[in-house]
Amino acid sequence: MLIGGTNLAAQGVAIEAHDIDLLTDKEGAYEIGRRPREFIVQPVVFSENERFASHLGRFIIKASRSK
Repeated sequence: MLIGGTNLAAQGVAIEAHDIDLLTDKEGAYEIGRRPREFIVQPVVFSENERFASHLGRFIIKASRSK
């Protein structure tokens, strides 16, 4: 599921999104994490704090913008 600023922009809200946030289940997180390794900044791992518990990873995929 697309969430965050990119979701708002996709719905027509005038916002400049700088990343893509995805919400998925545990299995989905690790499936995404098995994708091309050259994009991995932080592998998917279990993380928790006083507010959240999640399986979180970070990836960077360079994109070009066309005007």
